[in-house]
Parts: sequence; structure tokens; C-alpha cells
Amino acid sequence: MGYTVYEPVPNGRKSFYGKCAVYEREDGEKALRSYGTVVMTKDADGNLHRHWDGWSATTARHVLAAFGIGSKEYREMPVEVLPRKWKALQSTL
Repeated sequence: MGYTVYEPVPNGRKSFYGKCAVYEREDGEKALRSYGTVVMTKDADGNLHRHWDGWSATTARHVLAAFGIGSKEYREMPVEVLPRKWKALQSTL
């Protein structure tokens, strides 16, 4: 299955300069890659899943631009294992 890849639109900035990208599968699922790490996914039902146990202000801006949630909500989410379908994306970085 292929991906459509795009850079999320930052709030108040021209670009993230390639530091993050959203990979969207044909089934509508999405993965946010920030600085080479898949940090969050959105499943076909619209549920968000956190996969990185770290936090940075820049990654928080990437998450906000891609999925519309703030850093507090992101940090309160449980960290889950990255699903197999996204591991190939992670390993190519």
C-alpha cells in the first residue's frame, strides 16, 4: 500500500522545512513523522495514538499542525507500540 506524503501547515510559520511529514495511507490512516520518528498515528476511525515517549516544543508544534491537539493533551496520552503497518516507515529513516 502506498502513501500520500505532505507537510502539515504550521500555525504562523512559513514551513517546518522538512522536519516533519504526514504519511496517509489509501484507507485514510495517517502517521506523523517528526525528526525521523513516527510519533503519532490516526486510525481509520479517527482515533489518535501516541508512539513516542518523548516530548519537545518543536514536535508539539508538529502534532498540533497535523492533528490539532496541544502539547498537554499529547503528553497525557498513553504511549503505545507502533503498529506493524507503520514499522516499515520507521525503519526507512
